[in-house]
Amino acid sequence: MDKLIRLTPEIRSDFVAYLDGELDEQATERIEAVLAQSNVARNDVEGLAQTYELLDALPRYEASAEFAEQTVASIRISELRPDYRESKWYHMAGSGLRVLGWMAGLVAVVAVSFLITRRWVPTEEDVLLEDLPVIEQLDTYSEVGSIEFLKLLDRQPTLLNEMAPGRPAAGGGS
Repeated sequence: MDKLIRLTPEIRSDFVAYLDGELDEQATERIEAVLAQSNVARNDVEGLAQTYELLDALPRYEASAEFAEQTVASIRISELRPDYRESKWYHMAGSGLRVLGWMAGLVAVVAVSFLITRRWVPTEEDVLLEDLPVIEQLDTYSEVGSIEFLKLLDRQPTLLNEMAPGRPAAGGGS
């Protein structure tokens, strides 16, 4: 039974260089040893060789001189035009935008906090407005005297009628 050799990506990439004759002597011997022991490696190299033969059968076209000039000109232009992302102003603008973003976030937090506080935390004026009905009747309530008196009035409604202003006292004549 043949010993299995694991084909690493490095060995597979050397197959192309082996077929082109670009490997040194030591690397060539290593690839030949792998090919002698592995059917998978031999199949891969044969497939690459057949692909090369098919590519050689295709017609070859020459690029026009105009195409070459345009390609070289576009390379020169890309070399002449500096990358704006490497410029100092670009980095300063990026830093400024970050600071501006943080400031906008801070202003938004302050505005939301203000609105929440204004809505749910009562002020002195709010408390006074809430207690306004009691404050308007304060003189009347101060004449009551005590809670016991109010409880007595609650139990005896006739007593309240007798105390009403402009009514004659019970049992009085004329």
